[in-house]
Amino acid sequence: VSLTTDSVFGVMLRNIWLVAVLIAAGWFLYEPVYQFVMGIGQEKEPVSTAEQPSEPESESDGFLSGLFGGGEESETESSQSQPEAVEAVQLHGVYMPESILLDSTQRSQFIQTCASNGINAIFFDLKNDKGYLTYQSSLAQAAELGSQSASAVDLSQVTAEMEAAGITSIGRIYAFKDPLAASAKLEAAVHYQGTEWAWLDNSAAMGGKAWLNPVNEYAQSYISDLAAEAVGKGVKQVILDCVQFPSGYSLEMADYGQELTEENKSAVLGDFIESVDTRVREAGGETAVYLSAPTLLSSSSGQYGSDPFQLTRCGVVLGVMPASFGNAYSSGELVLEAPALDPYATVQAALAACKDKLLSDEVTVLLQSYTSGTLSSLKNKTYTGEDVDSQIRAAQESSYESYLLYSPDGNYSIVFGE
Repeated sequence: VSLTTDSVFGVMLRNIWLVAVLIAAGWFLYEPVYQFVMGIGQEKEPVSTAEQPSEPESESDGFLSGLFGGGEESETESSQSQPEAVEAVQLHGVYMPESILLDSTQRSQFIQTCASNGINAIFFDLKNDKGYLTYQSSLAQAAELGSQSASAVDLSQVTAEMEAAGITSIGRIYAFKDPLAASAKLEAAVHYQGTEWAWLDNSAAMGGKAWLNPVNEYAQSYISDLAAEAVGKGVKQVILDCVQFPSGYSLEMADYGQELTEENKSAVLGDFIESVDTRVREAGGETAVYLSAPTLLSSSSGQYGSDPFQLTRCGVVLGVMPASFGNAYSSGELVLEAPALDPYATVQAALAACKDKLLSDEVTVLLQSYTSGTLSSLKNKTYTGEDVDSQIRAAQESSYESYLLYSPDGNYSIVFGE
């Protein structure tokens, strides 16, 4: 059959048009083809991390995640696939006294012994109850007050030693119980009413001591600066002890420079704790205040204001050592006939009495790891590893996993079995 040139050309045009229609239909109807052509679904070139802003590390993701809880999960993170949950790290620590802290050989041995026995935290004094600093400070106040001990340690070196052994460093600062600073800086001290003299918690003949005034700005900034400096030298948590108005004799003669109600006192102390906590967190650390259960539950705890539980808004180290309750203890909510003889029951009952009143969930318990030398023989016993274990068990059964063991001389042989 013969075809003219025009007819052949027309057939070719129709065929080309038909093929184009079929390709277009396949393009849009067949998703994989569409994605392939558009480049969707293909593995993209990785983007250099240097071109992206890095996410800051959360302070709560480190050693304190168990004690103080994890950080808030962002909406973006929760909408993505979740990694496998990481078990929170709990603090299992001990107290290291100054005699060991200031001796490099003893300190090294102590740290290694703790690490080999499953201890992951050590707390020690940064400023003791006499007002002396155990570490080398560069603060102007320390030089002005002459508060640095002659045998003060290099704190950065100490914290580095602990970190190398997997140990969390925790430093305790005695706050307003500071006779050295109060005597060296009288304007920052509690005054004897109506005079420029420092008020003393007992007669001078009986060894009475001056106290820093919790209302005084210099006193507050000194403690706050010490806490921030310690964190800058590697301390991970600061424990504030003796955050209180003075205790002792002739309290009615103590002059704070202004009239204070019991409610005012609670507010002053609570605000101070929160201000230190802010400074410490900005420096990269955590803060806790030490309070004992006997004090919290006592009706005569006026040195803390109207309600000592108001001081528990930040982290808390809660003292429940059986010996701290004395030969017997009685308050409206807790009655203990011989606290030291049954450490499990004492710790369990004390935690139950405090639990619902604590304003923070960030709680570590302080437990007894020594035999008291002050209780009557009928109300006391020699403590063993079993007695320590029973306290830990009571705390854990009360949902408190983090604990610090206290022995005044740093001897933990009943715990380590050495």
